[in-house]
Amino acid sequence: MFPAPKRYDHTIAYALATIPLMIGSVSLPFLSMSRAGLSNQANLIEISLAFNDASFVLVGALFVAFVIVVPVLRALSLIYALWPLWRGKKPLPFAQKIFALSETLSPWGMAEIFLVGTGVSLIKVTQLARVEYEIAFWIFIALVLNLVMMNLTLHRKDIRAQLREVAP
Repeated sequence: MFPAPKRYDHTIAYALATIPLMIGSVSLPFLSMSRAGLSNQANLIEISLAFNDASFVLVGALFVAFVIVVPVLRALSLIYALWPLWRGKKPLPFAQKIFALSETLSPWGMAEIFLVGTGVSLIKVTQLARVEYEIAFWIFIALVLNLVMMNLTLHRKDIRAQLREVAP
């Protein structure tokens, strides 16, 4: 019915890759620290829950929202809006609004900010304790690079135009 734009290939691939990368970075060990024979290991969910112990529940909730939920919701929104266009089909209902939502969410995804903050913090922490970067740390780096590439390959103007063409 509609021409299947090949320019959406990369964006769809990066959006699809976001989900397993986020699952891996959230569920697997992120960092481990040891000092004087004591050691501790944590994943991203445990890191967010640590804020509850320090009476910073809101900070923990914002961490989960901006570092985990927003990037996943944005990727799912892009998949919803672009998948039919990529397949050469008519857009799904509300695709224009869902794409607009993904664009609204774009500046609120803070995964890369968390990664930079983690790097800066670890420079100081490594002076006090032995820090080991676990598998989820490296997966998270891949996730951030994936999110950057997803944004770079997103043809916003073309998508908006194509969604407007078929809007009721």
